[in-house]
Amino acid sequence: MKNIKKLKNFINKTRDLFSKASVLRNNEKGSTLIIITLIFTSLMIITALIVDLGIAYYKTAELENAVDASALAAGQLLPIKEDNQTAILAIKNKAIEYATKNSITNITQSNVVLSNKVNGYYTQLKITVPTQLETSFAKIVGVNFINISRNATVKLSPVKQVGDVVPMSITKTNLDASIANNSTTHLALKVGGGDGTTGAFGAIDLDGVKGGGANDYNLWLTYGYTTALSAGEQIYPVETGNMAGPTNSALIQRYNSCTHFPSEGGCTLNHYSANCSRIVKVPVVEYINKHSIKIRGFAAFVLEPFTNSGYVYGSFIKMVISGPVSDNLEFGDALDYGLYSAKLTN
Repeated sequence: MKNIKKLKNFINKTRDLFSKASVLRNNEKGSTLIIITLIFTSLMIITALIVDLGIAYYKTAELENAVDASALAAGQLLPIKEDNQTAILAIKNKAIEYATKNSITNITQSNVVLSNKVNGYYTQLKITVPTQLETSFAKIVGVNFINISRNATVKLSPVKQVGDVVPMSITKTNLDASIANNSTTHLALKVGGGDGTTGAFGAIDLDGVKGGGANDYNLWLTYGYTTALSAGEQIYPVETGNMAGPTNSALIQRYNSCTHFPSEGGCTLNHYSANCSRIVKVPVVEYINKHSIKIRGFAAFVLEPFTNSGYVYGSFIKMVISGPVSDNLEFGDALDYGLYSAKLTN
């Protein structure tokens, strides 16, 4: 940026020279040819410098867009445990991969910095890329290179609205206790016959209309609910009854649709693709009474093998999705249940 200032100062001095030349032209009529030559020469120099400055500004904007895109791509792998060196290496390599695709060739792992540790997790990523541009015309005034640098920071924030939710649930009390005890595998998202409380088996009617029935339930469980839901004060009715049949058919289809990691049996807690059908997003709920609940947040789970018993189990995961973030809610807050949006920040 110092070289850019140097070029600007040269242009300003040349402009002052034009003013002086104009005065000289009025007072020294015999020097007209010299003055015109001087003006044209200076004009050519200014034009050349403007071209270099224009290229520098264009390259700066281009670099900024590329760094932003790389940060957002790598940010999808957040959050990362601070002691997980494999994951740290993976997110840095992801940033380098996307930067390279955007013609940034001078980025290394040292240019990618993880920060903002919360409860043992990195929740923020910053990429800084310095670049040196060789000038074409500014060399005549001693400026051979223009140094520019751009950075982008991505930060995780819990989402307040989630789409593709399935009509199962976990209570806030149960999930809070599981997270506190670090026992977040094999959690029941729906129970089977002989279990449940007052006719509630963990299933909820996502459109808020009682009597949606088994067909809606099966459709939403197979493909996810098409309307985004928000955490808040709206009351939803529970689905009464076990509905083992619709649960069985939907879960078998969803579980068997996984095509990832075929040599290892598909997606599991140890290795999964974020867009896999075995990944389900469920409401974290609070029962108002035996017939209705309120959504307090959203959580994601990797489905465990299904047993056709009406029971559905999953392992809790943290992941990045698309969606609006919660106002004034930060990573690790009481209503943070592991679903985040990665946003560019200053």
